[in-house]
Amino acid sequence: MRGATPSGLTGRFCSVPRVGAGANPGLRVGIPLGFLNWAAELLGAILGREEQFHSRIRLLLTLIPLIGFVVLLSACSKKHEVDSASKLRPSLKVQVQPAETRTVTTYEELPGTVRARISARIESKIQGRIHKLEVVPGKQVQNGEILVELDALEFQARLDQALATRRQTERDLERAESLLGKQAATQAEFDAAQTRHRVAVGGATEAGTLLAHARIAAPFGGIITRKHLNAGDLATPGRTLLEMDDPATLRLEAEVPEALLKQLQIGTTVSLRSSEAGGLIECRVSEIAPAADIETHTYTVKFDLPPDTSLRSGQFARVSIPLAESRILRIPGSALVQRGQMEIVFVATQGMARLRLIKVGRRFGTDVEVLSGLENGEQVVINPTAQLTDGQPVEIR
Repeated sequence: MRGATPSGLTGRFCSVPRVGAGANPGLRVGIPLGFLNWAAELLGAILGREEQFHSRIRLLLTLIPLIGFVVLLSACSKKHEVDSASKLRPSLKVQVQPAETRTVTTYEELPGTVRARISARIESKIQGRIHKLEVVPGKQVQNGEILVELDALEFQARLDQALATRRQTERDLERAESLLGKQAATQAEFDAAQTRHRVAVGGATEAGTLLAHARIAAPFGGIITRKHLNAGDLATPGRTLLEMDDPATLRLEAEVPEALLKQLQIGTTVSLRSSEAGGLIECRVSEIAPAADIETHTYTVKFDLPPDTSLRSGQFARVSIPLAESRILRIPGSALVQRGQMEIVFVATQGMARLRLIKVGRRFGTDVEVLSGLENGEQVVINPTAQLTDGQPVEIR
């Protein structure tokens, strides 16, 4: 501390010659002997601590190799215990299949919409109040089945009037023909009667046709998909009453870019994938638009679906367009175990099952693509049980 005076600095002094520029050689300076003793003790203490510090460093450097040897010995002992525990576990019988590298065709998937090849908008040709409309969306109807009935009193009256006129003209024509045979009527009178009869027949036919339009029938067998009006509403020409599709004839419509259009031709067979179908469906190219859309620069391509599909009109699906061939590593999908976000398999090697974390890609039927974590030829366990763990002894069946 500043201002502190070491003990023993007072009392006896020691004289030393004064040195320096301009100093008198005969002049001596007195230094207390206590101060010299205190400085010597301080220097000895510092040197003692430094020696103690170096001693501890030497001891630590001596102990480090010994500690490493003990840790290594402990790890080896634990590994030996784990291996011994694995050998003591019961052996499980498993089935294996090698991971194989195969040549596959790569595809470009395009979204599309399932639509019916045969569909219709049911409209009325005449104006009238809807008297009866009992069909609902989802109902299956037969070809020719009556779907809508309009109020037909007015059209029935027109038909009755036209039929009465036709009967009257028939009698007039028969009378004119009889008089012409007796030379009691001229040819002009007979021709006029004949013309009136033909007009009456045409009027009766027209009235009958209008009355028939009051009963609207299904143009084909199918299913009602949408209902726009109900009983009591006014039906007019051009106004849609119902919509119906034929579910037995479906197709997929997709917008195909120009770069992929060269891969398709009329009759080309491609695969379709949908979550509703649960697998791949083979479909065939039936139509290719001759011109591209001016905004999207894509071509509308239609693919006919087989009649036994479980898809419905309006559903979403993806069509796979073939591009090129490549080699990928594949394993059976039954060998894959999903644990949370991790995808693992068990590899049978040296009589034991070893857990492997892998990364999978696309699915090819029952097989899956392995992007990393496995090598070609490694034996993967198929349908692993819940008892199978890493290091479990196994026997291959």
